[in-house]
Amino acid sequence: SASNARAGDDSKVDIGGGANLMLSSDVTIDGVEQNMPDGYPKVELQGSKTMVTFRFPKFTDSAMYDPLITSSTATDLGAEVGV
Repeated sequence: SASNARAGDDSKVDIGGGANLMLSSDVTIDGVEQNMPDGYPKVELQGSKTMVTFRFPKFTDSAMYDPLITSSTATDLGAEVGV
């Protein structure tokens, strides 16, 4: 189930097939770990779609975000999500 994420909180989004996308507010900006602004990432349900909005702090060279995909089944997720 989707829920609004706040800075420092993890949010779990069901992406189907027994897989979940674990969102965090942690982001690496120009090599320095930071948090996204309060309220992000934002997870919203719009009809039958789940919308995820990210807001990254300003950066000079790079912004890196690394969500985690977890499985509640023994299925090989690599084939399902194209990893």
